[in-house]
Amino acid sequence: MNVERKPVFGSYLVIPLKYDGEFAAAAAELAHEPLTTMDLTENVKAMLSGEGDSAVGRCCRIEAERIRDCLTEGKQGALSIRCDSGTHPFEICTGWLYVFRTQVAFLCLGIRYEHMDVINTLTGTGHADNKVSVLLTGEKGTGEIDLEARLRAFCESLGLRKFFDGPSSVLLEAYACTLGVFPKYFQTMEELRRITFRLHQMIPLESAMDDGSEEDTSFVYAVKSEEEAAYRWGYCVASQKLSYAVANKGMDFPSEMRDFAADALPIVLLMLQQKYTCLRFTELIAQRKKPQELTRLKRMMLEFKAFGTVTPANLSRWHNIKQIYAHLLEANDVVSAVDDISTKLSILTEEQEAIEAKRTDRMSNIITVFGLISILDSVISIVSALKEGDPILWHCSTATASAVLVLLLLASRPKKQ
Repeated sequence: MNVERKPVFGSYLVIPLKYDGEFAAAAAELAHEPLTTMDLTENVKAMLSGEGDSAVGRCCRIEAERIRDCLTEGKQGALSIRCDSGTHPFEICTGWLYVFRTQVAFLCLGIRYEHMDVINTLTGTGHADNKVSVLLTGEKGTGEIDLEARLRAFCESLGLRKFFDGPSSVLLEAYACTLGVFPKYFQTMEELRRITFRLHQMIPLESAMDDGSEEDTSFVYAVKSEEEAAYRWGYCVASQKLSYAVANKGMDFPSEMRDFAADALPIVLLMLQQKYTCLRFTELIAQRKKPQELTRLKRMMLEFKAFGTVTPANLSRWHNIKQIYAHLLEANDVVSAVDDISTKLSILTEEQEAIEAKRTDRMSNIITVFGLISILDSVISIVSALKEGDPILWHCSTATASAVLVLLLLASRPKKQ
């Protein structure tokens, strides 16, 4: 008797962060991880290589053991989370860190679980705050982990901090990329649409709830397989969530999670770095103090406009990948945010010109003062020389004064119409 295998779920919680100082110093201890996906063009992959002036950022791999040890302070045991439906286990997966030149970064925290309430509780969907109760069960019993404090400590150890200042949870602003691995292909697009929308809603797949009010959702599907006469994968794209359902007959979750990180995460991160760079520039403009800081900020903004933006047409050779990226940009209104950078650049340019004008005026005043002093010194020298009574100096002075007087009279005559 064949027992139908249940789907397995995993998510990457993409947490926005920021840093001060130079790009090379942020998370410098982590080694760069080259992008291997074939879904992106070589030019786009070079943008995330961390090498060269045209590279806007870099990708770094963080092993699951390191993340787990930081969250549990090195203690052994099974992790679980207390949800409304009970206590459900989860595992820490390999994480990723994307650092960009515009002083923004993103920690991609990977987890694996079997109940959708895990991701729903972690992200605090629909709530203004997020109090997560994470439990660690070991030989000495069960204890609670302060997930918020441990995540902040881990980021600070890399020279990064929470993007939005204040007491709010780091997970509330996280972009949730959710993966569901299923044993069978999907027979219809309607079935695939229903499943990916349940993943988006973060509710059990058997739930009958539908919500027509979510107008920011879009769907992208794979081409129908000729061998299976069905669909292998599909996406539900929204402003704060990317939900992906894929069929894998062997239920090889680790390989699907790796592929999801390699193929989907870079697309999400290209969108997020544009969105949060615009927010970061707004913050930096308000904090500017010195002229040299203004010049540096203006250069960063110009480089972002030149190298940090990607259009869907230049992203990939595959149409459905371009669709996913285009829906991400549209759902987050990234194009308008990037266009607003031009306005901010104009403001910075005007302010810089005003500062330069004030500096020029000060220099002109200084030169004028020194000029007057020089003229006065020359007059004193001439008077001193004339007092010596040399006839030649008297005649030269008289001739020079007469010539200057004639020139002044000629210059002051009104011109004939």
